[in-house]
Formats: sequence, structure tokens, C-alpha cells
Amino acid sequence: MIFLINKKELIEVLKIPSQRDETREMQHYVEMRLNEMDIPYDKDYMGNIYRLIPNTPLLSAHMDAVTEDDDIDKLSLIKEFDGIIKGEGNIGADDKLGIYLLLELLKEFECSFVFSTGEESGRKGIQYLISRKAEEISKCNWGLVLDRRGKEHFIGFENAYCTEKFSETVSKVTGFKEELGSRSDADNLSDCISCVNLSIGYQNPHSEDEYIILKDAENSFIAARKLCNVLYQKRFKNPQKRKKQD
Repeated sequence: MIFLINKKELIEVLKIPSQRDETREMQHYVEMRLNEMDIPYDKDYMGNIYRLIPNTPLLSAHMDAVTEDDDIDKLSLIKEFDGIIKGEGNIGADDKLGIYLLLELLKEFECSFVFSTGEESGRKGIQYLISRKAEEISKCNWGLVLDRRGKEHFIGFENAYCTEKFSETVSKVTGFKEELGSRSDADNLSDCISCVNLSIGYQNPHSEDEYIILKDAENSFIAARKLCNVLYQKRFKNPQKRKKQD
């Protein structure tokens, strides 16, 4: 059974139109929710919505999705059946599910956060933010990116996102295993802090067969809460970076 994830609210988030270069409705929703929770935030030229608090974890998800015009027209058809959320096209769970989970975490934890834009277009939003706020980001203790398909794994040390110690600690706290993975905002955030990209329960991203397994999303939310509880005040060293090629 699902106890921590509100299926109705999650589906409402999934139904919000959001595309690679058009995230205004999602930005409006995130700002509305933050205002309802009385959480201060800043917003920059690229549309990134963020708050940077020294000596806290930094939580991150991106607001853009790869949904096309035809997918947007079908968002109203998204529904849950037998523990699976699916539609009749790309539902944008990458990374609307991350948006939902991040907002839920902010109900419990006073953390730094970034709701970024342009991730699906080469991570433009996070690059812009880092170009202006690298010093403030570097004062955060560690980072958690909520933007990985699948279940019970994370992307970390092997992708040069964090130190080996941080990967080992994340695995010990959550029970999740490290895997290699594709690019995310963690590629850029890891220039400033150790971070991991956590699997959050969606499958088949960037396709018409994308779906969410609620049990897996629930387990990932529990894992994220454990990390925030256990490691909130713990600071980790920056990873040794190797040259990346896009």
C-alpha cells in the first residue's frame, strides 16, 4: 500500500504541461506550492527556482520534460491502476515525479533546493545557476538529484558525482546500489559539491510507454527522507572531477 505518496496530487503534477523550452505552467505551480508552505525562494533569468542555505543538503529536480505537443494533448488521460500510473503518451515523469517528491521533502526539511529548467536541452538551467551561484552552492553539505529511472539504485562515485565515501554512505543509509548512468544536473552540481542522482520509480523515460510504479516511488521517497534525516548536518568533500565531453 502507498502511505506517503498522495496519488491524486502526483497525477495533478503529471498533468501540468511542461516541455523542453516551455515550463511556465510548471514554474507557476512550484512557486504556488512554495508560497503555500511559506518557503522563501529566488528565481533567475532562466526560470530556475532555488534557495541556497549554507550547511544544508541541496535537493534538485528539473521542471522541463520531453513531452511533445501530442503528449500534452493526452495529459488529461493519465490515471492510476493497480499501483501503476500511466497515460497514452509520454507523461513527463522525468522529471515531474522528481518535482513532486522534492516538494514533499520540503514539507519536512529546511534544505537548499533547485527546481531547474533546460535539463533536457543540455542542462542549460543548472549551468546558468552555477555560473552565478557556485560559491553559495559549494557551501551546501551535499546534493541529492531526484531524476533517475528505475528503482533502488543511484548514480554517484563511478560517474564522478561524489567521493567514494559519499557513495558508500548513501548505499549504507538507503540500501540502494550504485550504478553507472547517463547525464543529469548532477554532472554540473558535482563541480561544486558531492551529489548523487537517485532512482525514483519511473520507467521508459522519453517514450510513449513511460510509467510510474508507485511502490518504487514510495521506496525512493523513504530513501530520500532517510538521507535527509541521517546526513543533514554531515559535510562531504568534493569529488575528484575528470574531464567530461558532451
